[in-house]
Amino acid sequence: MNKFKKGDNVYHAVYGWVVYDGIHGDGIHIIDAENNGLIIPHDDKELLSFTEYTLEGFSQERPEPVIDHNTVVYYRFGGGVIWRTGYYSHKSLTSHRVFANQTTGKESIQVDEISLTNPLI
Repeated sequence: MNKFKKGDNVYHAVYGWVVYDGIHGDGIHIIDAENNGLIIPHDDKELLSFTEYTLEGFSQERPEPVIDHNTVVYYRFGGGVIWRTGYYSHKSLTSHRVFANQTTGKESIQVDEISLTNPLI
């Protein structure tokens, strides 16, 4: 499974910070800081990371975005398949929470999944 999406800022061991542009038949396309399109071998996918390389290692786990209080978000809850919109409340120890009604009140509900962009597009 491909961990990276087109437009992701990723770190490459040789080129430093680059923009991931997708996998194509001839290799992985990336764009460097000078806006040069580069093609790296498919095996180099293991050299891409969401963090810079340090002595502690690196990570290919997508970082979770920081969502500001009262930001409008898309969410699903209760195992449902319907996406809804609401105001973001906060992140608890185990999950994200959205205000229970369409105003920014005090009561919030736990949600299963959250997105800052329309997940249906």
